[in-house]
Amino acid sequence: MDKKTRVLIFLLSLLAVTLAFTYVISEPFLKPVAFAAILAIAAYPLHERVQKEIKSPGWAAFMSTLLLILVFLVPLTLLLIRASNEAVSAAQRLSEKSASEGGFVPFVMQLADRPMAFIGRYIDVSRVDLKAQLAARLNSISGFLLRAGAVVLGNVVGFIGDALIAFVTLYFFFKDGKQILGIFEKVIPLSLKQTRRLLKGIGDSIVANVYGIVAVGAAQGILVGTAMRIVGIPSAVLLGIAAAVCSLIPIVGPSIVWLPASIYLFATGHVGGGVFMLIWCSVVVGSADNIIRPWVIAGRVEIHPLGIGGKDDPARLVFNASAGEAVNASLVEFGDRFRLVVNEVRTIDPPHAMPKLPVAQAVWVPHPDFTTGLEGWLWSGGAHHTGYSTQLSAEHLQVYADLLGIEFVRIGKGTTLEHVRTQLAIQELLAQRRG
Repeated sequence: MDKKTRVLIFLLSLLAVTLAFTYVISEPFLKPVAFAAILAIAAYPLHERVQKEIKSPGWAAFMSTLLLILVFLVPLTLLLIRASNEAVSAAQRLSEKSASEGGFVPFVMQLADRPMAFIGRYIDVSRVDLKAQLAARLNSISGFLLRAGAVVLGNVVGFIGDALIAFVTLYFFFKDGKQILGIFEKVIPLSLKQTRRLLKGIGDSIVANVYGIVAVGAAQGILVGTAMRIVGIPSAVLLGIAAAVCSLIPIVGPSIVWLPASIYLFATGHVGGGVFMLIWCSVVVGSADNIIRPWVIAGRVEIHPLGIGGKDDPARLVFNASAGEAVNASLVEFGDRFRLVVNEVRTIDPPHAMPKLPVAQAVWVPHPDFTTGLEGWLWSGGAHHTGYSTQLSAEHLQVYADLLGIEFVRIGKGTTLEHVRTQLAIQELLAQRRG
């Protein structure tokens, strides 16, 4: 091993160690920084309005950050105050009820009488000493609550720290956002037009999803809280807030909150309230996502009728391919062999808007001309489904075909039908010899 190789290995090892230490140091900051980036993209329309009033980039970024802090903290503080009051009231009611029944265990036993009687119709529960088991679990429950309280306190402290990091980072994203985008435009290996279109699409998708998540969570929380209030379940506001938070959980969502409440109503003999909760939350709350989210995101993410398959209308990124040279390729199977048919094309800007074609669009002129290109494609067996690229060339695809050992037909500038037929005849003869 020569000296140059040893130096290279040493430098690469040093780089790997440096990157590992960098990750270990920066890992606690990744989540708040990512949250700040998402928040900056979602709130950038607000920042643009602030910039029109305040010309200084630094002061405009400061005011935008301050507004977002107020938008987050004021409602959150009010909700937490209301939720804490609800929690205190619930704890007082529980204490009064348990005291009136002679303690916590008799109180829980009375609550469990009806459910246990219902279960006893189908299962023998005579051997289950519920009172003894509750008494045995009290010590472990108290210890669990103590540990859970410590974890919650630690999470609150960590949340405050992450929030401070996120909002400081948010200030710099607002202040230097255009310079950061300029760096991305230089680093991404696409044309400036394509890069800006890509970044705009990503930004619009983030904004649409953030707005959709917030709107759906708020709506489902209000609907669940309203249902709780109607049927008379205590702490309706607290449970509504819990349902709004749980709406972020995939698949189950706010059912984590309203389904146990419905079961509680049935178990305690409030059948009408239980039926109402099930119908209201299954139909109204469950449909809120399908109604509100498309309405919120429709202005930024295009949603078009699918028209086939009987599926829900999907969100699609609709754009026109950039004008310039490209290739259109089709991989064809002939039973005993494969053929890659490639037509070199010249992509042009669409002469007319096509609003009823909600897909990515590319309009091209085949080389060497329309008639020759079309006949050569049909003679070669080119299929309807193709692969289109502005970044690859016919030479790249020929190397790919050679590596796979499959036939290759190229239709491009200077190609004639006689040339295509000659290629196909030679390939047919070679296939017969191999067969």
